[in-house]
Amino acid sequence: MSTPLPSVLRTLAVAGFLAAPGLAQSVPFTSALTGAHEVPPVATAATGTGTFCYDSATKLLEYTVTTTGLSGTAGHIHAGAPGTPGPVVFPLAGGPTVWSGTAGPLTPPEEGLLISG
Repeated sequence: MSTPLPSVLRTLAVAGFLAAPGLAQSVPFTSALTGAHEVPPVATAATGTGTFCYDSATKLLEYTVTTTGLSGTAGHIHAGAPGTPGPVVFPLAGGPTVWSGTAGPLTPPEEGLLISG
């Protein structure tokens, strides 16, 4: 890949929250991907967007990530706070400019990381 694919989890913005235990809810997230979100930051014109929907009942995360300005060879979700390198949690299916699929079921620690940003 000519430019690294920015780490998605680091830039997720929570657009909802999980309901009380026992009440399933779909939780949407969005992500803006830029070189500034890389660790360390990189100068690039490449950008991307991600949309995610987490189902708290099935523990599955549906995703679509689209990039422009690069032809990626791999995509994946990292755990970690913004600006902090973190381990890969799971790979994304697809490429080189669109990744789409379902990940999971997420474990309780993975769910906690996702919901906390």
